[in-house]
Amino acid sequence: LLASIKTIGHKEAARPVDDADLHLEQVLRQGWLQIEVIKGSGSEPEWRHRWFFLSATFLIFYKSASMKEMLAPLGVVKLADITGVQALPDHDDRRLAVSTAKRTITLAAESAIGRDAWLASLRAACGETMKKKAVLGQLLARTSGDS
Repeated sequence: LLASIKTIGHKEAARPVDDADLHLEQVLRQGWLQIEVIKGSGSEPEWRHRWFFLSATFLIFYKSASMKEMLAPLGVVKLADITGVQALPDHDDRRLAVSTAKRTITLAAESAIGRDAWLASLRAACGETMKKKAVLGQLLARTSGDS
């Protein structure tokens, strides 16, 4: 994981993620999205279809939806590391961006309606994660203030 993103075939330093934990997560949304891949500076971006799962903790993507592929995610983003989710302007309103402190992932849904559904799900899931972080921070502040 690159602080928040585990990708296979990239030069980024990876932080280990227990794949068993990924498959125990309750799926909030799943479906096909395209992900923008840029192979090198100056090269044209490519779009690749990937099967995405959103849980309360992770955004995970696979090459396909088959069970065989479920054992080998191509990427994992911890929701706690997401700093922003936004719609991107394009001619057919299908694109969105998921940002962390170190990377922005550009995605495209099949339609504007699909994009809006993913945006709503991601924002809701990230909002819950941010609320939990805020509560934990308040608890830690109280306990350190009590000493």
